[in-house]
Amino acid sequence: MPRPYSIKIFLPGGDPDGLRTIEKSNWSGAGIVVPRALIGEARQRRELARTGVYVLVGPPEESGLPPVYIGEGDPIRPRLEQHAAKKDFWTTCVAFTSKEENLNKAHVQFLESRLVDIAKRNKRCLLDNGNVPTLPSLSESDAADAEGFLAEMLLCLPTLGINVFTVGATPAPRSIAPTSRPRASKRKDPSFPRASWCVPVPAPSSPRCRRATPTSASCEQHSQATVCSSGHPTGTYSPKTTPSLLLRLQPV
Repeated sequence: MPRPYSIKIFLPGGDPDGLRTIEKSNWSGAGIVVPRALIGEARQRRELARTGVYVLVGPPEESGLPPVYIGEGDPIRPRLEQHAAKKDFWTTCVAFTSKEENLNKAHVQFLESRLVDIAKRNKRCLLDNGNVPTLPSLSESDAADAEGFLAEMLLCLPTLGINVFTVGATPAPRSIAPTSRPRASKRKDPSFPRASWCVPVPAPSSPRCRRATPTSASCEQHSQATVCSSGHPTGTYSPKTTPSLLLRLQPV
Protein backbone atom coordinates (compact mmCIF):
# COMPACT_ATOMS: atom_id res chain seq x y z
CA MET A 1 0.00 0.00 0.00
CA PRO A 2 1.48 3.42 -0.96
CA ARG A 3 2.57 5.50 2.01
CA PRO A 4 2.05 9.27 2.17
CA TYR A 5 5.03 11.57 1.84
CA SER A 6 5.73 15.23 1.14
CA ILE A 7 7.96 16.84 -1.46
CA LYS A 8 9.19 20.43 -1.34
CA ILE A 9 9.80 22.19 -4.66
CA PHE A 10 11.58 25.54 -4.49
CA LEU A 11 11.75 28.04 -7.37
CA PRO A 12 14.97 30.07 -6.90
CA GLY A 13 14.05 32.49 -9.69
CA GLY A 14 10.33 32.59 -9.03
CA ASP A 15 9.64 31.04 -12.46
CA PRO A 16 7.81 27.68 -12.57
CA ASP A 17 9.52 26.98 -15.91
CA GLY A 18 12.95 27.92 -14.56
CA LEU A 19 15.30 26.29 -12.08
CA ARG A 20 13.65 24.12 -9.44
CA THR A 21 15.08 22.31 -6.45
CA ILE A 22 13.47 19.22 -4.90
CA GLU A 23 13.62 17.90 -1.37
CA LYS A 24 11.70 15.00 0.12
CA SER A 25 10.72 14.47 3.72
CA ASN A 26 13.07 12.22 5.72
CA TRP A 27 15.62 11.95 2.89
CA SER A 28 19.18 13.19 2.64
CA GLY A 29 19.01 13.43 -1.14
CA ALA A 30 18.33 16.58 -3.16
CA GLY A 31 17.31 17.18 -6.74
CA ILE A 32 17.50 20.02 -9.20
CA VAL A 33 15.67 20.63 -12.50
CA VAL A 34 17.73 22.59 -15.03
CA PRO A 35 16.20 23.78 -18.32
CA ARG A 36 18.79 23.66 -21.09
CA ALA A 37 18.43 27.38 -21.72
CA LEU A 38 19.47 28.10 -18.12
CA ILE A 39 22.69 26.09 -17.92
CA GLY A 40 24.71 29.26 -17.55
CA GLU A 41 22.62 30.33 -14.57
CA ALA A 42 22.82 26.86 -13.03
CA ARG A 43 26.62 26.64 -13.13
CA GLN A 44 26.88 28.25 -9.71
CA ARG A 45 24.41 25.86 -8.04
CA ARG A 46 26.04 23.71 -5.37
CA GLU A 47 23.92 20.70 -6.43
CA LEU A 48 25.88 20.48 -9.70
CA ALA A 49 29.21 20.69 -7.85
CA ARG A 50 28.49 17.35 -6.13
CA THR A 51 28.69 13.73 -7.20
CA GLY A 52 25.35 12.58 -8.53
CA VAL A 53 23.22 10.99 -11.22
CA TYR A 54 21.17 12.84 -13.84
CA VAL A 55 18.51 12.29 -16.52
CA LEU A 56 18.32 14.28 -19.77
CA VAL A 57 14.82 14.45 -21.26
CA GLY A 58 13.63 15.77 -24.61
CA PRO A 59 10.17 16.43 -26.10
CA PRO A 60 8.23 13.38 -27.36
CA GLU A 61 8.99 12.28 -30.91
CA GLU A 62 6.68 10.83 -33.57
CA SER A 63 6.35 7.61 -31.61
CA GLY A 64 4.96 9.59 -28.66
CA LEU A 65 7.90 8.54 -26.47
CA PRO A 66 10.42 11.05 -25.11
CA PRO A 67 14.15 10.61 -25.79
CA VAL A 68 16.09 10.07 -22.57
CA TYR A 69 19.74 9.82 -21.59
CA ILE A 70 20.88 8.68 -18.13
CA GLY A 71 24.34 9.49 -16.79
CA GLU A 72 26.45 10.14 -13.71
CA GLY A 73 29.11 12.69 -12.85
CA ASP A 74 31.73 13.29 -10.21
CA PRO A 75 30.83 16.15 -10.15
CA ILE A 76 27.79 16.66 -12.40
CA ARG A 77 28.57 20.12 -13.86
CA PRO A 78 31.30 19.15 -16.38
CA ARG A 79 29.20 16.28 -17.74
CA LEU A 80 26.20 18.56 -18.16
CA GLU A 81 28.28 21.11 -20.07
CA GLN A 82 29.55 18.37 -22.39
CA HIS A 83 26.02 17.22 -23.15
CA ALA A 84 24.93 20.80 -23.85
CA ALA A 85 27.62 20.96 -26.55
CA LYS A 86 27.17 17.47 -28.07
CA LYS A 87 23.60 16.28 -27.53
CA ASP A 88 20.81 18.21 -29.24
CA PHE A 89 17.66 16.29 -28.27
CA TRP A 90 17.30 17.23 -24.61
CA THR A 91 15.55 20.27 -23.16
CA THR A 92 15.59 19.47 -19.42
CA CYS A 93 18.03 17.91 -16.99
CA VAL A 94 17.00 16.43 -13.64
CA ALA A 95 19.92 15.67 -11.32
CA PHE A 96 20.05 14.08 -7.86
CA THR A 97 22.81 14.39 -5.30
CA SER A 98 23.21 14.01 -1.55
CA LYS A 99 22.91 17.02 0.74
CA GLU A 100 25.37 15.33 3.08
CA GLU A 101 27.72 14.58 0.16
CA ASN A 102 27.91 10.90 1.09
CA LEU A 103 27.50 9.60 -2.49
CA ASN A 104 30.73 8.42 -4.08
CA LYS A 105 31.61 7.38 -7.63
CA ALA A 106 30.59 3.75 -7.08
CA HIS A 107 27.22 4.80 -5.65
CA VAL A 108 26.29 6.95 -8.66
CA GLN A 109 27.50 4.28 -11.09
CA PHE A 110 25.18 1.87 -9.30
CA LEU A 111 22.28 4.36 -9.61
CA GLU A 112 23.02 4.97 -13.30
CA SER A 113 23.05 1.24 -14.08
CA ARG A 114 19.82 0.61 -12.22
CA LEU A 115 18.01 3.54 -13.88
CA VAL A 116 19.09 2.44 -17.37
CA ASP A 117 17.92 -1.10 -16.64
CA ILE A 118 14.52 0.10 -15.38
CA ALA A 119 14.03 2.39 -18.39
CA LYS A 120 14.87 -0.44 -20.80
CA ARG A 121 12.42 -2.81 -19.15
CA ASN A 122 9.59 -0.26 -18.98
CA LYS A 123 9.95 0.75 -22.65
CA ARG A 124 8.35 4.13 -22.01
CA CYS A 125 11.11 6.21 -23.63
CA LEU A 126 13.64 6.23 -26.46
CA LEU A 127 16.78 5.52 -24.50
CA ASP A 128 19.88 7.26 -25.90
CA ASN A 129 22.28 5.15 -23.82
CA GLY A 130 24.09 2.69 -26.05
CA ASN A 131 24.63 -0.01 -23.43
CA VAL A 132 23.46 -0.81 -19.93
CA PRO A 133 26.32 0.16 -17.56
CA THR A 134 27.52 -2.73 -15.44
CA LEU A 135 26.89 -2.62 -11.72
CA PRO A 136 29.99 -1.66 -9.75
CA SER A 137 31.31 -3.82 -6.95
CA LEU A 138 29.71 -2.59 -3.73
CA SER A 139 29.54 -4.06 -0.27
CA GLU A 140 26.21 -5.42 0.83
CA SER A 141 25.54 -2.40 3.03
CA ASP A 142 26.55 0.11 0.34
CA ALA A 143 24.33 -1.62 -2.24
CA ALA A 144 21.42 -1.47 0.20
CA ASP A 145 22.04 2.24 0.78
CA ALA A 146 22.15 2.87 -2.97
CA GLU A 147 18.91 0.95 -3.48
CA GLY A 148 17.29 3.05 -0.76
CA PHE A 149 18.47 6.25 -2.46
CA LEU A 150 17.09 4.97 -5.77
CA ALA A 151 13.69 4.24 -4.22
CA GLU A 152 13.43 7.83 -2.99
CA MET A 153 14.41 9.17 -6.42
CA LEU A 154 11.68 7.11 -8.07
CA LEU A 155 9.12 8.73 -5.77
CA CYS A 156 10.27 12.23 -6.76
CA LEU A 157 10.56 11.83 -10.53
CA PRO A 158 6.81 11.45 -11.33
CA THR A 159 6.04 14.70 -9.50
CA LEU A 160 8.36 16.40 -12.00
CA GLY A 161 6.50 14.91 -14.96
CA ILE A 162 9.06 12.16 -15.67
CA ASN A 163 7.23 8.83 -15.79
CA VAL A 164 9.64 6.73 -17.84
CA PHE A 165 10.71 4.83 -14.71
CA THR A 166 7.16 4.21 -13.52
CA VAL A 167 5.74 0.81 -14.31
CA GLY A 168 2.75 1.29 -16.60
CA ALA A 169 -0.62 -0.34 -16.00
CA THR A 170 -0.74 -3.81 -17.47
CA PRO A 171 -3.42 -3.95 -20.19
CA ALA A 172 -6.23 -6.36 -19.48
CA PRO A 173 -6.08 -9.53 -21.59
CA ARG A 174 -8.50 -9.71 -24.50
CA SER A 175 -11.59 -11.67 -23.66
CA ILE A 176 -12.18 -14.84 -25.63
CA ALA A 177 -15.66 -15.29 -27.06
CA PRO A 178 -17.34 -18.42 -25.68
CA THR A 179 -17.63 -21.29 -28.16
CA SER A 180 -20.90 -22.49 -26.69
CA ARG A 181 -23.98 -20.78 -25.40
CA PRO A 182 -23.63 -20.10 -21.67
CA ARG A 183 -25.98 -22.01 -19.46
CA ALA A 184 -28.66 -19.95 -17.78
CA SER A 185 -28.26 -19.69 -14.04
CA LYS A 186 -30.91 -21.29 -11.91
CA ARG A 187 -32.98 -18.94 -9.83
CA LYS A 188 -33.83 -19.86 -6.29
CA ASP A 189 -37.23 -18.15 -6.42
CA PRO A 190 -39.66 -20.60 -8.12
CA SER A 191 -42.21 -17.84 -8.62
CA PHE A 192 -39.88 -15.79 -10.85
CA PRO A 193 -41.44 -15.84 -14.35
CA ARG A 194 -39.54 -17.04 -17.37
CA ALA A 195 -40.49 -15.89 -20.85
CA SER A 196 -41.26 -18.56 -23.44
CA TRP A 197 -41.62 -17.20 -26.96
CA CYS A 198 -44.09 -18.99 -29.21
CA VAL A 199 -44.91 -18.31 -32.86
CA PRO A 200 -47.79 -19.67 -34.92
CA VAL A 201 -46.87 -22.30 -37.52
CA PRO A 202 -49.04 -24.34 -39.84
CA ALA A 203 -50.38 -27.54 -38.34
CA PRO A 204 -48.31 -30.57 -39.29
CA SER A 205 -49.70 -33.05 -41.72
CA SER A 206 -49.59 -35.75 -39.10
CA PRO A 207 -52.29 -35.41 -36.41
CA ARG A 208 -50.24 -33.98 -33.52
CA CYS A 209 -53.02 -31.96 -31.97
CA ARG A 210 -55.19 -33.58 -29.42
CA ARG A 211 -58.22 -35.55 -30.60
CA ALA A 212 -61.74 -34.58 -29.77
CA THR A 213 -62.27 -33.78 -26.14
CA PRO A 214 -65.42 -32.98 -24.20
CA THR A 215 -64.81 -29.30 -24.97
CA SER A 216 -63.94 -29.68 -28.67
CA ALA A 217 -65.80 -31.51 -31.37
CA SER A 218 -62.92 -32.65 -33.53
CA CYS A 219 -59.28 -31.93 -34.29
CA GLU A 220 -60.23 -30.16 -37.58
CA GLN A 221 -61.20 -27.16 -35.48
CA HIS A 222 -57.50 -26.57 -34.78
CA SER A 223 -55.88 -25.25 -37.92
CA GLN A 224 -52.60 -24.22 -36.27
CA ALA A 225 -50.31 -25.29 -33.45
CA THR A 226 -47.73 -23.28 -31.57
CA VAL A 227 -44.07 -24.14 -31.30
CA CYS A 228 -41.80 -22.67 -28.63
CA SER A 229 -38.26 -21.40 -29.20
CA SER A 230 -36.84 -24.87 -28.54
CA GLY A 231 -38.98 -26.42 -31.31
CA HIS A 232 -41.45 -28.40 -29.20
CA PRO A 233 -45.25 -28.17 -29.65
CA THR A 234 -46.89 -26.31 -26.80
CA GLY A 235 -50.57 -26.92 -27.57
CA THR A 236 -53.32 -25.58 -29.83
CA TYR A 237 -55.43 -22.53 -30.04
CA SER A 238 -58.39 -21.30 -31.97
CA PRO A 239 -57.69 -19.44 -35.23
CA LYS A 240 -60.30 -16.85 -34.27
CA THR A 241 -58.07 -15.58 -31.47
CA THR A 242 -54.69 -16.25 -33.05
CA PRO A 243 -52.21 -13.46 -32.28
CA SER A 244 -49.19 -12.91 -34.50
CA LEU A 245 -46.86 -13.52 -31.57
CA LEU A 246 -47.46 -15.16 -28.20
CA LEU A 247 -45.48 -14.58 -25.03
CA ARG A 248 -46.14 -17.14 -22.32
CA LEU A 249 -44.69 -16.76 -18.84
CA GLN A 250 -43.75 -19.98 -17.14
CA PRO A 251 -42.41 -20.41 -13.64
CA VAL A 252 -38.89 -21.75 -13.37
